[in-house]
Amino acid sequence: MFHSFLRPGQGFQCFEIYSADTSVTENGRPTQISYNSKSHLIGILSQATPEEKQQWSTTEHPITHKIVQRGNCRIAHEQDILKLGSRYFYIQREPRNPGDLNHFTVYFCEERKGLNVER
Repeated sequence: MFHSFLRPGQGFQCFEIYSADTSVTENGRPTQISYNSKSHLIGILSQATPEEKQQWSTTEHPITHKIVQRGNCRIAHEQDILKLGSRYFYIQREPRNPGDLNHFTVYFCEERKGLNVER
């Protein structure tokens, strides 16, 4: 039996997934990015440890949080945005499958303020 010691708000939560939609002008320049709601995922939000923050900042992909999803579904991908209430999390790298056991999928994200994906 699985027992967890979580405070309210620390359990599984529903995140909306938004993927970027870009277009290119006649000159080949990208235009303004719009975001489309793709799906949702159920996961647990946790802060990244100081060691993880340091490790990821050296690769120029700073992270602030991890989102852990049960199973190996990989619904969201790199550069997608996960929305939880009024908070936005930008996925920095492709999701990981720890130990290749297909038990969990880990998304490494950076929390971004001021994003408005519902334009």
